[in-house]
Amino acid sequence: MEIITETVNGVTVFRISGYMVADTIDTLKRELERERPSPINKVVFDLENVQMIDSSGLGAIVFLVKRCRAAGGDVKVAAAQGHVTDVFELVGFHKAIEMYPTVAEAIVRFRER
Repeated sequence: MEIITETVNGVTVFRISGYMVADTIDTLKRELERERPSPINKVVFDLENVQMIDSSGLGAIVFLVKRCRAAGGDVKVAAAQGHVTDVFELVGFHKAIEMYPTVAEAIVRFRER
C-alpha cells in the first residue's frame, strides 16, 4: 500500500493506492497516528487507486472517523470504485460516511458547512 498525504484548504487528504488489507494496514495506521504540526479533524480518503479493502481497512477508517468527529470534524471518502464500493455498500458504510465521486467534491462539502 502506498499513501500520499497532502493538505488542501485545511482538509487532510490521504491518497491511498494498493490493498487496504490486514497485511498492509499497519502502514496506514502509522500514517494516521503520526504527529502533525496541527491536529487533523477534516479528512478525505481518496480511494480511487485502492483495489481491495477488508475489515482491517474498514477498521482503520472507522478509527479515524471516531477521532475526527470527537474533535468536531468528519471523514469523507472520494473516488471509491468497484470492489471497494461493493464492500462499503455491503456493510452499510455508505450510510455512515459521506462518499463523493471526486476529492474536489468532498473538499467542497467541508467548506459548505
